[in-house]
Amino acid sequence: METLNWVPHLPPRVRKILEILHSEGHRAWLVGGAVRDLLLGLVPKDFDIATDAPPEKIAEIFPRTVAVGAHYGVMLVVIDGESTEVATFRKDGRYEDGRHPVDIEYAEPEEDAKRRDFTINGLFWDPQTLELMDFVEGRKDIDARVIRSIGRASARLQEDALRSLRAVRFLAQLSSQGFRLDENLIQGIKRQGHLIMQVSMEKTSEEIFLILRTHQPSLALRVMRETKLFERLFQQLRGMGAEEFEHLAFAVDNAEKAWKEVTQ
Repeated sequence: METLNWVPHLPPRVRKILEILHSEGHRAWLVGGAVRDLLLGLVPKDFDIATDAPPEKIAEIFPRTVAVGAHYGVMLVVIDGESTEVATFRKDGRYEDGRHPVDIEYAEPEEDAKRRDFTINGLFWDPQTLELMDFVEGRKDIDARVIRSIGRASARLQEDALRSLRAVRFLAQLSSQGFRLDENLIQGIKRQGHLIMQVSMEKTSEEIFLILRTHQPSLALRVMRETKLFERLFQQLRGMGAEEFEHLAFAVDNAEKAWKEVTQ
């Protein structure tokens, strides 16, 4: 099993949470995007923690917590004015609203990994043993620079409709690292992309805003156009011709540069 010493890279608040949970007899592992980014040599923007401590125990251990999603086993732990997401290992029940499971069940880490969206986000790292825990072949996909769903793409996108847009957003954010979307994932987005209309405008707007903040947003817009996410989310632009789309792609890629020139 691969061992990596990332302890020096952890913010003090994250290190403290991990240490306290461990001292209380609980497993506490780094999970998701932070593990992915550290493997890529990037500086993570967020650090999420997965643990076998249930939400009520987390609230008991730490003086300041916020139950942002206690029904799903998700808590925020606040230390030094900064919050860190701490979630209990779980497996999801059935999905009915196209976004959230009706019920959850606390589970082992392997089951927790398999309910997540993409393999590159399904990795854990244990700060005690320094071992990388990979139940979904995420390490292989990171090395291959491919964004792949965990399990059958169409089914996972049907469970949570926002995953289609999240996949495109990850592509935009990781394009400078050479990432691409797995072909099965692209086909899954084409089949299940219509479900994006079930997602709140607030959530889709958050994803689009993150896409527009990437180095080359047009990469995401082109995939959105190919998979018809573009016309579903921007209905007023439905029917946009190829030339008009290229003007839009140029504009979003150069907006930040133009803004800097205007404000200097």
